[in-house]
Amino acid sequence: MNKRNFRIMSAMVLALALVLMPVFGCAKPAAPPPAVKPDKVIIHHFGDLSGPYAPITAPLIHGFADFVEWFNAEGGIDGVPVDQMFRDTGGKLDAALAAYAAFKESKPYPIVMLLYGSAESEALKERFIEDKIFCFTNSSSPTAIYPPGYEFATIPSYCDSFGAFIDWVTEVWAKKTGQKVKLAILTWDSTYGRAIMVGEVRQYAESKGVEIVAEEVFGLRDMDVSTQLTTIKAA
Repeated sequence: MNKRNFRIMSAMVLALALVLMPVFGCAKPAAPPPAVKPDKVIIHHFGDLSGPYAPITAPLIHGFADFVEWFNAEGGIDGVPVDQMFRDTGGKLDAALAAYAAFKESKPYPIVMLLYGSAESEALKERFIEDKIFCFTNSSSPTAIYPPGYEFATIPSYCDSFGAFIDWVTEVWAKKTGQKVKLAILTWDSTYGRAIMVGEVRQYAESKGVEIVAEEVFGLRDMDVSTQLTTIKAA
């Protein structure tokens, strides 16, 4: 084959390739194999069942267990039952972090968890983002859910709830009594208790004409708050 014929043949091959490229490039890809359903879907959750938050956490945990039983009776997730794996952390942050580390190693890899406490919800916020695990938390402290990440609150944020109370006390109580609204905050000395003691709450109260005269805290196991009440009374 001389050089002239070789050039002509090469040009014809390139032209044919250019013509066929869109045909093959637009060919429908092979269908992926059908997904295999798992035997069950496990929801991991951990919280305080033996410490100071147990009276708050216990009804939530037992309610979730009742829901799982009902949901499976209704057919589960497209016929796949839901199971749960719970660990008691006793209200201790280090125990909560250890529970998360253990659950994260589960097989299959967890895609969602449930939390109940403010301290662990705040401490694990960046971990959930890093590990790409969604979390539904029963703690709605602003630090845990803002800015948005992988944690979602199951209840209104504590700040929003307090804001709703401020709305009521100014729109209903103040008008009914004709008195200027003065509020004192007396709450637990914990992440949970201090969640409303933030600038946004103070600013909103001020914008509604509400004066917050005192902010006092007490220990989770304290039975006597007379000192704090004396301070509030004198404010």
